[in-house]
Amino acid sequence: NAAILYRLFQDEEYLQYAKENLLWYARNYHEFEPHGDHAGKGRIMHQSLDEAVLMVTLAEAYIDLKPFLSEEERQIIAEQLLLPAAQFIHKQTRIIHNIHSWHNAAVGMVGFALENPELIDQALYGKAGLENQLKEGTLEDGFWFEGSISYHFYTISSMKPLFITATAAGHKVEPHEKFRKM
Repeated sequence: NAAILYRLFQDEEYLQYAKENLLWYARNYHEFEPHGDHAGKGRIMHQSLDEAVLMVTLAEAYIDLKPFLSEEERQIIAEQLLLPAAQFIHKQTRIIHNIHSWHNAAVGMVGFALENPELIDQALYGKAGLENQLKEGTLEDGFWFEGSISYHFYTISSMKPLFITATAAGHKVEPHEKFRKM
């Protein structure tokens, strides 16, 4: 939120707050031991799902702040937080599931933030990537296969930032119609 507020109002206090938080997590990420439950391991958060949701937010903040960061600050955040977190999360992405849709969102948004084609490709076109989540996880009527309204909308909220960012960057994500039906 501070990154967005900085972009809107150019108030240095917001820039400093957001930058200091990103840099703190970057400098300390390696100190967090993997932990969690059967749903997947987190480092900062309890499980991979929560870690992925956080990384989407941090990647979006990095995208907003990137023009206002020094080269050294960009490098620290990219190499010590975003890239290791995306790699850690991606290792746990295996199946068609709402949790793994969040994994894709994190990996893909970090990929776009860092302009990393390998991460983008994994998140969009990998075995459990966005395209396969849509193909296999979305029923013909547009409802998410897990059969719960809350999972349906939770899954949409994971797919939306990645789908919009990918489309804006010129990536074709199919099946486009299934996402519209969702």
